Amino acid sequence: DTGETGGTDTADTGDVEPVFAAFTDDPDLIEAIDVVATEDGVYVLGFDLAGEAGVWWIDAGGGLATEVYSGDPLVMPTGIALSGDGSTLYVSDLGVPSTSGLMNGAVYSLASGGGSLSELGADDQIDLPGDVAVQHGDAGLYVSGMDSSGAPALFALSGGSASVVASGGDLADPTAIAVSPDGNWLFVVDSLAASGRAA
Repeated sequence: DTGETGGTDTADTGDVEPVFAAFTDDPDLIEAIDVVATEDGVYVLGFDLAGEAGVWWIDAGGGLATEVYSGDPLVMPTGIALSGDGSTLYVSDLGVPSTSGLMNGAVYSLASGGGSLSELGADDQIDLPGDVAVQHGDAGLYVSGMDSSGAPALFALSGGSASVVASGGDLADPTAIAVSPDGNWLFVVDSLAASGRAA
């Protein structure tokens, strides 16, 4: 096609440059929730055609989606992160019932090559974990969610124990989180913090 950009006519020369470094049209992966990238591809958290939650690896070279993990105990996974050395994936799930039944949610680890999920101690400590991010130097994890009183909070999770990093104040519904490369800052997306809008 011939198009016009910024007042200059451009014509299709037949050369097509890829828009995405990694992509897939796998019909079995129907809903993507979150993604974490590496130099070679991406890990995608989502749901398959049967409604099973899982993790897929998409190679940047060919776009082939390979299932890393699928099924129980995942219910409603919301966040995924990768350790600094690339060996371990971390998944937050806000739908898993806790042991006591008083809270919902869990945080799991999973070998990046596949295997079984291991619960990391968020059960009955973090309610409705929304996202997970790796601390600087793989020292532990940061997790967004709610505390036992229902207050929105950010947690540090390490060694099976969670501690509150920040709670209340401007936080209303902390969801996505990310850590600066030097580990000095934790960035938070809150869908309701700015007078019911977003911050």
